[in-house]
Amino acid sequence: MFNPDEATYVEISQQIFKTGDLNPHFFRYPTLFLYINAVAYIPYYLIGNSLGFFENRSDIPSPQRIAMGTGIISKPSVFLLGRFVSALFGIGAILLFYFALLRLTRNPYIGLFSALLLAISPTAIISSHYISPDTFVVFFGILTFWATILVFQEGKLKYYILAGIAGGLTASSKYNGALFLIPLIIVHFMRYKRAGFKNRKNDVALIAAGLAFLVTTPYSIFEFDLFFKHLLLEARHYSKGHPGSEGNTLFWYFRYLLSHEGIVLILAVIEITIGFIKKNRQSILTALFFIIYFVFISRFVVRNERTLLPALPYLFVLTAIFISSIWKSIIKQKSRIKYIGFICIAILISLVVIPQFVQSIKTNMNLTRIDSRITAVKWIEENIPEGAKIALESYSPYVDTDKFDVKGFFKLIDQSPEWFTGNEFHYLIFSQGMFQRFFDEPLRYKIEVESYNNMFKCFTLIKVFTNENYEVRIYKTQ
Repeated sequence: MFNPDEATYVEISQQIFKTGDLNPHFFRYPTLFLYINAVAYIPYYLIGNSLGFFENRSDIPSPQRIAMGTGIISKPSVFLLGRFVSALFGIGAILLFYFALLRLTRNPYIGLFSALLLAISPTAIISSHYISPDTFVVFFGILTFWATILVFQEGKLKYYILAGIAGGLTASSKYNGALFLIPLIIVHFMRYKRAGFKNRKNDVALIAAGLAFLVTTPYSIFEFDLFFKHLLLEARHYSKGHPGSEGNTLFWYFRYLLSHEGIVLILAVIEITIGFIKKNRQSILTALFFIIYFVFISRFVVRNERTLLPALPYLFVLTAIFISSIWKSIIKQKSRIKYIGFICIAILISLVVIPQFVQSIKTNMNLTRIDSRITAVKWIEENIPEGAKIALESYSPYVDTDKFDVKGFFKLIDQSPEWFTGNEFHYLIFSQGMFQRFFDEPLRYKIEVESYNNMFKCFTLIKVFTNENYEVRIYKTQ
């Protein structure tokens, strides 16, 4: 288990399923996706019970963790179950996206092309591999987008209620999903202008959102003190920083989009500009979903691809609308100019699709490769004496706790070299997943780099693994 968060989500979902206690006792994220994963254990258990794998619910194994990103599960099907649920919501988001855009633009080609971009997006694909709330936010965010389109076009009360419920479910997947309710409020006033203050449909939508959130994250009320404490912890985490994922947030997001999603960002920004100048309501409505969310997350110190993910579908729509507008202009031209235009549009589409597709293939291939966290395990079992006392940090190889005396740390520099020798540790295992984030930004993390270098000098390096450019170092203390 290399992912740092999956094990926690699995443990909570299992606890809900095994005990029937709906209180997750965890509110760093809302509980909708945890409940959905808990429900997935029902068919999993029934099938396993009928095949003789489980006699009761407690037979379903829990993850074994030594440190963050360092653990194993005795039945891989437990993790495959949760990842299958994430993949289903990822696929569902693509289908929902197409139908939402068919309603917005009445153009199936815009819907198909946008859905294609979401389907091959490396950021969306990697998130759909893991047990996490991110794919759920995308799914329910698109549902909110669809319902907001219906409000924009028809203004019926039932669509306001649907949009509110969808927005509440998005917020119940991840707190920042509540931002998708803001475009609904703006659309209300775009439709009714000043009369929107007297029209109470928006209020009904917000009430529906609140109820949807409370129904799917009920212990935010019943355990309010813990809920509020964890909510503040998460807010402080994003505001204060996370080593290796902090600083230059706006620049980092722009750079990430260009490197992973190709020229989508550039084309989308052009369409946003044109849309506001020409007052194209389709583009303005879509841009609201991107701009509001993107501006919000860009204000935080912490930045990562999964936080950016919910904004991506709306970039894809804007890109598709821009290309569609160029296509419409081309087909009106004379034959020779039209021919050149077709070549240009084909090149443009290729520049959008091919880099995304190639990056997605690379991303998936990387997940199949065996890196040093795997190759180091066999060497440790063959070369380190059984019973040796070993300390390791996050993202290290999993060391058999039945054969060795193992203790995990967030990072090994949290203790001094003298502390490890004084507590009679024989070996220390350092992992690139932890130490490299500091060496990548030596000016920002000067103290941490000095601490690691000091640790490396104090002990004897006995083995270095660099398989698939992932470094694992093993040091002997005596």
